Amino acid sequence: MTGHLTVLLEWTVVDFAFLGIGIQQYISITRDLKRTRETADAEKTSAEKNSAEKHSAETGHPEGE
Repeated sequence: MTGHLTVLLEWTVVDFAFLGIGIQQYISITRDLKRTRETADAEKTSAEKNSAEKHSAETGHPEGE
């Protein structure tokens, strides 16, 4: 009976190790995707702002005229 309990304990430890690694990888990927998405949104906002400033400078009248 001791052999069966040892095998059960071993499999349980291995299963929890794999489960823990899987959860850690999921959290890591989720954080990375969120960070990438936020960076892309910030770049898009910055590009739109620069485009709007450039457009308003081109369509306006020069100063002093």
